Amino acid sequence: MLPTLYAQRAQEYERAGDLRRALYSWEIVRALSPDTVESVQNVARLKESIRTKTEEHFAKGVAYFRANDGQGARREFLATLFYDPDHKQALGYLKFRLVQQDSKSYQTTRGDTARTIARREYGDQKLAFLVAYFNDLSEDAELEPGLTLQLPLLPTATGKRRPQTDDMVDMAKALYQAGEYEQSVSVARGVLANDPAQKEAAELMRASTYETGRSLLRDKRYVEALKVFRSLKPDYRDVRQIIQILEKNLQSEAEGHYKKGLVYYSSGDLDKAIAEWQETLRLNPTHPQAGQDLTKARQQRERLDRAH
Repeated sequence: MLPTLYAQRAQEYERAGDLRRALYSWEIVRALSPDTVESVQNVARLKESIRTKTEEHFAKGVAYFRANDGQGARREFLATLFYDPDHKQALGYLKFRLVQQDSKSYQTTRGDTARTIARREYGDQKLAFLVAYFNDLSEDAELEPGLTLQLPLLPTATGKRRPQTDDMVDMAKALYQAGEYEQSVSVARGVLANDPAQKEAAELMRASTYETGRSLLRDKRYVEALKVFRSLKPDYRDVRQIIQILEKNLQSEAEGHYKKGLVYYSSGDLDKAIAEWQETLRLNPTHPQAGQDLTKARQQRERLDRAH
């Protein structure tokens, strides 16, 4: 039975130290069997345990920060986010205050983008993700002159400013734990651009991409979700099954729009036929007939427009 299965999963997660997944599993048990005393007690117990551990790690992080121990602070704030991904204070320390201990101001000039700034300041435009991340910018957008940006200083023994891999991986972890999956992908991609063999960054990039796809699924943005899942290897988690289901559903929906287009076309309503076939191709770009029929309908529409 499902309640028994999820109860077993909850116990396994708790033994592995993953209290959040254990809590989630017990909440499922409680939803399926509301009268089960064990599930109610375990939900309450785990919530209190998670709250206590969150507070302990955050307090330690603040103490390390005040002692100018950036590495210790980062470790404890990451642990805070592991127990509470929505902990805004911990994320704030990781994203802003720890960075400000080792950063400089930069005044933008005409024509600046994150890429040009990265090339000028770090000698490598691939590090544009750093400029973009720490200032909430797009990597390609041209910036207005006179903006003040904060750029992390990244010294190495060679004297060239390069990202410290461990710091960047920690940043990607923090973003992942906080549910900021697209930003986590960006940071992990930046790590891999400079160190393609960094396994932890590669796994963070895969995991963050997967969660981005799941978020799109929850928002019912199925076309975008399919594109994201296709960027992953089919044998990663349940990606192959998700792709198969999405492709089947999108093909079915596309066929429905195609048939509506045929009805509109037969009745002489070219505008609605064109709209339906455009939607068909958005949902299924490889539809065998929609492209040809759309071209034909557009040509007829143009002839009618010229005639009038």
